[in-house]
Amino acid sequence: MKRQILLAILCLWGLAGSAQITLQECQKWARENYPEVKRYDIISATEACNLKNASQNWLPMVSLKALGGWTNSTANLNDFADGLNISSQIIKDGIKTAIYELGIKAIPNWQYRAGVEVVQPIYDGGAISLQKELARRQADADKAKIEVSLHSLDDKVVDVYFAIILLEDRKNQASNRMELLDKNLDKLHNLLKEDVVKQNDVDAVEVEKLKAQQAIDVLDENIEIYRKTLSLLTGQQLADKKLIRPQMPSTERQAYSETAEMQLLNSQSQLLSLKERYEKVKTLPKVGLLGQAYYGYPGTNIFRDLISRNPQLNMGVALNVTWDITSFFKKNNNLQTIKQQQATIDNARELLIYRQNITNVSLETKLKRLKNITKQDDQIIELRERLRKAEEVKLDNDMVDATELLSKINDESDAKLQRSIHESELMLDIYKLNLYGDTRK
Repeated sequence: MKRQILLAILCLWGLAGSAQITLQECQKWARENYPEVKRYDIISATEACNLKNASQNWLPMVSLKALGGWTNSTANLNDFADGLNISSQIIKDGIKTAIYELGIKAIPNWQYRAGVEVVQPIYDGGAISLQKELARRQADADKAKIEVSLHSLDDKVVDVYFAIILLEDRKNQASNRMELLDKNLDKLHNLLKEDVVKQNDVDAVEVEKLKAQQAIDVLDENIEIYRKTLSLLTGQQLADKKLIRPQMPSTERQAYSETAEMQLLNSQSQLLSLKERYEKVKTLPKVGLLGQAYYGYPGTNIFRDLISRNPQLNMGVALNVTWDITSFFKKNNNLQTIKQQQATIDNARELLIYRQNITNVSLETKLKRLKNITKQDDQIIELRERLRKAEEVKLDNDMVDATELLSKINDESDAKLQRSIHESELMLDIYKLNLYGDTRK
């Protein structure tokens, strides 16, 4: 039973060790592992807060107020009597006597009150709605910046992945070359024993074998470096994982306007358009319903305050209109700034398309050349293989020319390697073109 369990564990370990990884999986892991991705949650949380704050602008604005102070002039009926346009002093004195007997006093210079003021917005010219839209567009622009970084990350993963594929192809070709050298070296050793060949023929093949092993060692070192780089990018341990050679991708490309870089510029342009509208809205008047209630002295009933010094509760409702005319002074300058920022974005868009056109022309020209070359590679390999086998037949018939045999082995190995390189370059160029997009669309 223990033996069966051990075998099962070994089988599972073997399956895990030989797990196959695709380019798409590496790109997905790299995106998930990228530290800046965490900003998505931060941006979403910030957007939610900004939207909530904008919505709360429709809520009543409540202000608590307290006032205590001194004023140089207050209501005084004695002053009122003195100011009457009556020529008879007797009548004025009678009015003052009546004021005194009724207990009417002047409102004191020291006054105080405490209360609450409530303003319910009714009309804001669309400012709150624009604030919400600005919050959404700002979040879109911030996320678009992350997508640009992720787009560059995809490009980096493609480069590293194909570098590993190409290096491993070279290693496979070098290993195949080693097998051919070993096979023919065994034959040469046997022929050496029979004095059919000379020692220098055997030594020449031995040298080529050592050089092939050196090449494999260098390739192993470079493969290890690139695999470590891919592991760092993806956050996965890929040292012992088999990377699947990608299938030849479709040449159908997305429009360049849909790429991350262009989407970022579009988001920033839309954000500026909203800011332009908001600058115009800020110059409009705001209308609200005003409610006030305060407790203190004096109040709104001036006659009561002239008789009694006791504080009282006062309330009132009114239609409140505010118009901040300072926004008019800043409007033109702010709109001009926004206009210049839009011009900068338009220039950046033109520059991106200009540079991408140059890149695409280079890639498309190279792609056309590689398609033609790869069609000829299989024919070259077939011919090289036939020439190599012909030399091996000579070796089997004791007609030995070690130099010619090595030449044919090297030629076949180089032909296979070139086909692998051309195929990898072809796929890489198509991936690059698909990643960058078509500027003609």
